Amino acid sequence: MKTLRCFILTVGLLSLVSCTSAEKKRTQILSFIAAAQPAQILEGLPHPMWERSLFQREKATAAISSIEGFPFYVGAHSISDPNARQIHLAFTKEDSIREFSGEKKCGGFHPDYCLKFTRDGKEVDALVCFGCSEIIFSGSLGYLRVDANSGLIDRLKALLAEYRTKRPIT
Repeated sequence: MKTLRCFILTVGLLSLVSCTSAEKKRTQILSFIAAAQPAQILEGLPHPMWERSLFQREKATAAISSIEGFPFYVGAHSISDPNARQIHLAFTKEDSIREFSGEKKCGGFHPDYCLKFTRDGKEVDALVCFGCSEIIFSGSLGYLRVDANSGLIDRLKALLAEYRTKRPIT
């Protein structure tokens, strides 16, 4: 019985540390974004499951690079000043992102865009998947996968639409 109580206590403490660590990283990343310059936007390729033939064609013929193992078209877009301000506002709203709730039934995470934020020689990438409403942050502050609220996703869809110049519209 004593062993079981110790086990339960240990699991509980590890969960608390994990939550605290994820919350700390989330706070660090959002603080970084609030003070950073969104320097570039990269477009993701078509979805490898739902647009398989188009994905295969683009992967074979387009110039692509990889971030966190996901393909993006080469040739980043610079973000206009008004859009940069709106992107900052969208990301830094208190409820814009929340803890990752698990895999969605959408065909898997597939980033539509990567927003690159820079400050003081450091960089944070925000890989945004509109299909599952998730964001993967990676770069100088480490890795964090989160769920995005529908308001953030809708705002980013509207703001980023003008930067879709390479990915074919289906």
